[in-house]
Amino acid sequence: MADQSDEDKLIQVLQDHRNLKYWVMQQLRARMIECQETYGNNSKGDIVLEDSNDALAVQDWAHEMHHFFNPDEPLTQQASGKLSDASYLEIKTTYLCGQEAEYIITKGTVVVVVSAAKISRPSQKKLAGAGISFVANVSRSQFR
Repeated sequence: MADQSDEDKLIQVLQDHRNLKYWVMQQLRARMIECQETYGNNSKGDIVLEDSNDALAVQDWAHEMHHFFNPDEPLTQQASGKLSDASYLEIKTTYLCGQEAEYIITKGTVVVVVSAAKISRPSQKKLAGAGISFVANVSRSQFR
């Protein structure tokens, strides 16, 4: 396969982001958890729960999915119990580490991060310490 142009690479990143977001929403709705995508590059997150009381159920789903996509990884002590008036999910398709994790934490609105790529160990610890659950390494075959 020929190398992709810069534009084609950017388009693929955006398509993966959109498709992963829709896959997550489909998963949540199958569990009777109502959610909506956000618009206008909402800084609070990519998906909003219609009922913030569903945040714990979404965190439980995230723990299950993380273990499913990372079966050889020791069970990490993921957070649960973070509630806010508006609970959001953040979608990532590239490696998550360092300042990006800190940025998500400082939003104060995110309860779950779902990534199609790896989340660094230090970032996993930071997210869990902030009460944010995560799913790493979601297989692209799930949503492409």
